[in-house]
This record gives sequence, C-alpha cells and structure tokens, in this order.
Amino acid sequence: MELVIKAITFRRDIQALRGLAVSLVVLYHLKIPGFYNGFIGVDIFFVISGYLMASIYNSKSLKMFFIKRARRLLPAYWATLILSLLVGFVVLAPSDFLQLKNQILMSMLFIPNFFFWAQNSYFQVTDFNPLLNLWSLGVEFQFYLLVPLLCHIFLRNKKLFNFIFVASLIACLVVLTISPKTSFFLIPFRLWEFMFGYYILTNNHKLRLKHIYFALFVFVLILFYPHLDGFSSSIFFGHPGLVSLVVVLITGSAIKIGFNPGGNIFMKTLIKIGDYSYAIYLIHFPVIIFYNYSPFGGTILGFNTFKDFITQTALIALLGSALHKLVELPGFSGELRLRVFLAVGLLIIPLVLISPTLQSSKLSGVQKNIAYCSG
Repeated sequence: MELVIKAITFRRDIQALRGLAVSLVVLYHLKIPGFYNGFIGVDIFFVISGYLMASIYNSKSLKMFFIKRARRLLPAYWATLILSLLVGFVVLAPSDFLQLKNQILMSMLFIPNFFFWAQNSYFQVTDFNPLLNLWSLGVEFQFYLLVPLLCHIFLRNKKLFNFIFVASLIACLVVLTISPKTSFFLIPFRLWEFMFGYYILTNNHKLRLKHIYFALFVFVLILFYPHLDGFSSSIFFGHPGLVSLVVVLITGSAIKIGFNPGGNIFMKTLIKIGDYSYAIYLIHFPVIIFYNYSPFGGTILGFNTFKDFITQTALIALLGSALHKLVELPGFSGELRLRVFLAVGLLIIPLVLISPTLQSSKLSGVQKNIAYCSG
C-alpha cells in the first residue's frame, strides 16, 4: 500500500497566512513597536510547510519530490547567497567578511541552523550575522529529508507517528528549560510544528467557524503578550514554549477550517505579500543588516530615522520582487534547469573560499593588522 494524499488546490487563505507570517517577521526585525513577538511568524511557516508537504508527497515519486523541492527553493536561495557575498565583498571589514563567508558555506551545506546554534542565541546581536534568518531554511531542508520516513510511519503505524509528535513537543519544552537556543535552532525540537501541519491534512476531525474566531482572538492577545524572551528558560516566556504551541494550534485550526479572505484591501495585501513571501523572507534580513552595517558593530536591526525605515522597506520590496519574478518563478516552473543551478551552487563554494583572500589583497599590511585586530 502506498501513501498518496490528494494534492490540495491553490488556497488564498494559506497565501494570506504566509503573508501574515512574513510580515510579522519583517516587522520584528525592523523593530516596529507592537511586534516584539513577531518571530512567531516562523512557527506559522513551519505548520504551513508540514501541511503542504503532506499534500504533495507521493511515495511512488520520491526522486521527483526532492527535485521539485530543489526547483522551488534553491534558485532564490543561491541568488541570496551570491548577492550577499558580492555586497559583503565591497562594504564589509575583513573580519566581518570572514563571518559572512562562514555563514554562506554552512548555508551551502544546508546546516546554517547548526552553525548559529554553535555560535550563540538567535536573539544575541554581538556577532555579525547577516544571514541569521537562514537558520529556518536549514530546519526546513532537514525536515524535507524526514518527510518520506514520516509519511511511511503515518501509513504503517499512526500510534508511532503520534508518539514522535508528542515526544518532540515534550522534548522541546524540556530542553527549553535547559538550553533555549537548542530548542530554538535544532530540528528534533521543531519537528512537532511541522508534524501538526501534516496531522491537520490527514485527520477527519471537524472544526467549526466559531473556533477560528476564538483562535484569532487568542492570536491577537499573543501579539500583545508580555515580550517573549529568547534567552529565557521559562516555558511560559521562552521560545519556543507554550506560546508557540498556541500559535501552532491556531495556525493548524485556520488551515483545517479554511476561510474566505474576502476582497478587502487588507486581505488582498496579505495574499499578495504571501505570493512573494519566500523571496521577502530570504532578502529582508541581509538588507536590514547591510543597511545598518557598522564595522565590528554586530547585528544591528531596526532603523534610526523615518527615512531609514522607508529606504529599508523599499529595498526589501524591490529586491524581494526582483528575486521572486526573475529567479524564484523561473526556477519553480522548470525554466531554470535543475542541473544548471546545482552547478551554480557548486561554483559558489570555491568563490566563497577564495573571496576573503581577494578582499584582503586590496589592503596594505597596516590596514590588515588594524582590520583583523580590531575585531
């Protein structure tokens, strides 16, 4: 018996959820008042991803599953890394450029979450991390490797599937009390969020519209919840803790029930943002960090003046749009040959390795000493 779940059709409500998720994350990184907990947008993304992977996976076409994932994600991912490398080559101090180089290499290996986990918490800003947002892509890539196994387990032994879900959730909360950064960055402690999205597609429990109204009310309360503290080991105020559980339940409920976004301007805007959400998510963080860059200043978020805010927002919109239309869509449609952008990915590695030497060759001996010693 094979696991073949009927593919879902395009859903405007899920696009609206994507738009909401990426908006929360961007507004959090811009340090907009009232969005101090905006990083919960990533939890929304994980639930959506689990739901969608359950809908498109076909055990008869394992190879095609991974090919489609590569076409969908890698072109824009590569482009973000290349663009960051080029900008960093021009504007960064050598010691900061070395940081960027290491982050690009780890991203090329699809383990940026492990790199940042070994370094420090997601919420610390002393290190220079222009690609910190890619930690979640690392978790996504690692989840895709587990999809075939999880689908097989769900088909053969639903009790085991449920056990893995509960074990991942409990482990997340327990590890949070010991090492918050571990529960934040690593796939074993985030797996339950994806699995809940999978569960939503494959169960027949009925939810009523009144439940989603209540869920939306709770979600609004979370946005104004006392600031979640990424350094906290409390399951109430740390992350991912009980608030993440509530966000996951709300997101899953919204997907399960389905809702008509309607034709109002707010929902239309969210849906449009949702169409561009992957590109926006990739590019927004490097834009903010490079725009605010100060040598040896660490990871500087937010903005100083209204002009800075408008400029950063415009850059995110323009670059996100270009990345989506010129790279993401052609790659997703197959217009960019898989072998071509895989070859491009392999070419990035030697370029990244030699780039610090090329950059430092522009400096005199005294400048090199100042640049490296100051960091």
